[in-house]
Amino acid sequence: MSEPKTDPAPYNPSHPDLFKVHFQEGDYSSSLRAARSFKAGENICHIGGYPVTSKTWRTVQSGIESHFELDSDLVYVNHSCEPNVIFDISSENKEDWNVRAARDISEGTPLEYFYPSTEWDMDRKFICNCKTKTCIGKVEGARYVTIKELEARGFINRHIIGLAYSQDAMDNTRDPLRIR
Repeated sequence: MSEPKTDPAPYNPSHPDLFKVHFQEGDYSSSLRAARSFKAGENICHIGGYPVTSKTWRTVQSGIESHFELDSDLVYVNHSCEPNVIFDISSENKEDWNVRAARDISEGTPLEYFYPSTEWDMDRKFICNCKTKTCIGKVEGARYVTIKELEARGFINRHIIGLAYSQDAMDNTRDPLRIR
């Protein structure tokens, strides 16, 4: 979910050789697009940011109770239930946090990641419009997705998997038959 920005004049790109922000009018309509092609598995860039005390639309959850605010164009990466990039923040070493290509990506393609792969309970929930076969419908965070659905995604960060299994063991609040 990217914040609206219609005037790119004051904008200063963080990774001009890798990405281009596609500014659009309307709330959360802008997107980040590949400025070049990427191969599946390729490390695209480091994920940088600074710790914050509360979650917002600009933050990424990096642990059970920790979040950081993105400090780059990565804030414009939108959600997809079948993403083409992975936000890998599983390492305890922040220097190892990377965006990685989940599959081959052509130049000009919007970059998208599965938000519940990093977020347990999102600050701003929304209806997904990715229109993929595996669409989860309402994007609220991993807390509202079954373990089976999470595991089927291929990559979910360690803190999210830990929270999912802890919740599942403590109570049975997940409804695998939930209508989306």
